[in-house]
Amino acid sequence: MTTTNPLALASASDIKALVSTGTVTYTDAIARVDEVLTRKSLTDGKKARWTRLREWLVREKAQPEAVVA
Repeated sequence: MTTTNPLALASASDIKALVSTGTVTYTDAIARVDEVLTRKSLTDGKKARWTRLREWLVREKAQPEAVVA
């Protein structure tokens, strides 16, 4: 049985959900978004959506974890 990368075919909203649930790390998600952004075939609207996702990932990664008492 082969293991598939959950990011391989993930859409922008899928990636956000995968990160939010802890299925993938912020670092892996940012790397995948960077791969998508290097495609020349992205339309301006799609490029803007992926760029916003990358910005969100970077912001969320920079925030310290909330401490639950």
